Amino acid sequence: MPGTVRIESERHVMTQSTAPSPGTSSVGALSAEEVAAIRSDFPYLERPARNGEPLAYLDWAATSQKPAGVIATEADFYRTSNGAAGRSTYQLADEATATFEDARDAVASFVGARGGELVFTKNATEAINLVALAIGHASLGRSAARGGAPAAADDP
Repeated sequence: MPGTVRIESERHVMTQSTAPSPGTSSVGALSAEEVAAIRSDFPYLERPARNGEPLAYLDWAATSQKPAGVIATEADFYRTSNGAAGRSTYQLADEATATFEDARDAVASFVGARGGELVFTKNATEAINLVALAIGHASLGRSAARGGAPAAADDP
């Protein structure tokens, strides 16, 4: 379907139609089969906990586990295209930049945003700190994007 973004792994597919609607926090209860399909995407969750029960990982904000498809894609990127994305003009940097921007556009489309509205951060703490900084600068009438300089309308 045109305009539909598919996020796909070897075992699980999520489209915009199965993702949460904007402004909602969940997609509803998942069946046991759906939970098993999602768990099967994460190699880390295949190992048992110390008590032999299925492992439950609850520290996602600090360190998120990656689905097998992400691990494979990252490994391929590092094998074939690793370069200084957005920082240089040699071939590998250009390829890395194109890959990075394609990923940004795909994620932005999936969440209903424009690429320029999406910020990649290294973790949840950095993302929260950036939001707090932007709110702080906005309350002072300053632009966080310009390193705290007065907003353009305030410039002499």
